Amino acid sequence: MSDVSILWLRTALRVHDNPVLQAALSHEYCLPVYLFDPADQAPLAELADVRVGDAKIRKVGEHRARFLLEALDDLQARLEALVSGITYRRGEPAEVLRVLAKAVLESDFGSGAVSRVTVYVDDQPGSEEQALFDRVRTALSGLRSRESSSSPKPVTLEVIWEKSVYHPEDLPFVPADNPSKFKDFWQQVTKTTSVREPEPTPERMPPLPKDIARGELPTLEGLGYTPAEIANSDQRAYPGGETEGLARLAHYAFESEQLTDYRWTRNRSLGADYSSKWSAYLALGCLSPRHVWREVKRYEVEVKKNASTYWLVRELIWRDYYQIKALQYPRQMFWPRGTGKKDYDWTRDQDTFRRWATGTTGIPFLDAHLRELRETGFMSNRGRVNAASWLSRDQGVLWTWGAAWFESYLIDYDVASNWLNWSSQATELRPTNPIWQGRRYDAD
Repeated sequence: MSDVSILWLRTALRVHDNPVLQAALSHEYCLPVYLFDPADQAPLAELADVRVGDAKIRKVGEHRARFLLEALDDLQARLEALVSGITYRRGEPAEVLRVLAKAVLESDFGSGAVSRVTVYVDDQPGSEEQALFDRVRTALSGLRSRESSSSPKPVTLEVIWEKSVYHPEDLPFVPADNPSKFKDFWQQVTKTTSVREPEPTPERMPPLPKDIARGELPTLEGLGYTPAEIANSDQRAYPGGETEGLARLAHYAFESEQLTDYRWTRNRSLGADYSSKWSAYLALGCLSPRHVWREVKRYEVEVKKNASTYWLVRELIWRDYYQIKALQYPRQMFWPRGTGKKDYDWTRDQDTFRRWATGTTGIPFLDAHLRELRETGFMSNRGRVNAASWLSRDQGVLWTWGAAWFESYLIDYDVASNWLNWSSQATELRPTNPIWQGRRYDAD
């Protein structure tokens, strides 16, 4: 009897320090699979009634889609070097996984019929993601082994956390008791919690099931993107993939030693090296957050420890804080009032939103950032703060529209970081003045 794992790839697209991959490797056979959900190319629900030009506002815009395809192409090459590869499917994930798991159960392998299939996937906060996992569990629950139709649950879903420096199970509190202020989170976690040891990088993968059709990595055109979108995606800010992510990590830290100056350059907006540019690789799991944390700590020992390395680590832990806060508020983080109790009288002014989205507000510092986002899929931290504050606080436009626009375009989109940063800027933090900020941070 054979034991098979299905490695459902979502946002852990790497081979280094990957606990989801390691769990899948414990089985006799392993089938890595990426599922292209047509809903990702459909109009984004939050902006379904909003018009910005003629093109529909997709859930996954062209920049995000190209970055993803590049990441998958790179991961496929890495897995093939380990005598494995990726199987591609398109369709509603729960149904596709049900069909795929059923095909595996009905297949014969080297040691005979399949007795058990375990589907592994990286855990993600957010109500939409958790609802998807529930649908998959339901779809898999009715399958039975060919050899034993009465065996209980021969196909199961295992959801494994890998998205943060500190594992939620190791924190001094459960997610429901996550501190309301980052300062308290920082102090409690860094004083009491250790970072888990990295998972080993595999030298070889278990064999693939031979009679399961592999499929091919689709193109942007094959996914339904228009020629104009495809042409625009050529300008995306950074190439995707684990190879590129590791190279960028090495360049910014040990090769250029730009990390030493991070504290004093991180609020700039022009150039490649004013900030780490690691966020997109972290968002798709091309870089492990624990590996990044360890490399910064190694930098402190081998090169220099200063305010810059402190602030870079602090930013990583800020990212952790929002991941845990998303577990704490999986639905509330999308509410117009945010995670607080105060209601706001937001407007749904489409003309103002269009001027904002197209970078035609008349405020140069703001417009340049918004055009950069639309054309490249990236925007500096300083630009994001001012863009969110102007739309929500100065104009009173429903902030979830802005967060959804960022979701479509940002190559470093992460559900927790994006939506909770927007929520905080719209409902908790002080407004910013984009004219004053432009003079301070980019006077030219």
